[in-house]
Amino acid sequence: QMSMLKAIEAGVDIVDTAISPLSSGTSQPTTESLVLSLIGTEKDPKLNLDSLNNTADYFKNVMKKYQDDGTYNIKVLMTEPKTLQYQIPGGMLSNLISQMKSLNASDKYEEVLAEVPKVRKDLGFPPLVTPMSQMV
Repeated sequence: QMSMLKAIEAGVDIVDTAISPLSSGTSQPTTESLVLSLIGTEKDPKLNLDSLNNTADYFKNVMKKYQDDGTYNIKVLMTEPKTLQYQIPGGMLSNLISQMKSLNASDKYEEVLAEVPKVRKDLGFPPLVTPMSQMV
């Protein structure tokens, strides 16, 4: 979030955020926090906080449903510094966690993360974007 604030101060016109229940981890920074940080500045987005809070409340219930049935792994909400070390983009990480869960291999998470840079090296360091991220 701090880097996004600095980018706004430097003059960017548009930033991507996500409503709080869907933010952080492998997602974008939280909309509500950024809006609150900008209120009263010349960059105030003038968004309706009540509407943002209502939207957040709605998605809290949606997220709870998917967390309760095991579809959504809360691990993707955590910041994972190892993604930089292991060169894994956020979208790839959330997909990897989901695939490992479906294969009952979540216990091998650390081993798989450590293997990614080795596989990338063997393949000539391809960029990890679709479809290459799915193959690595």
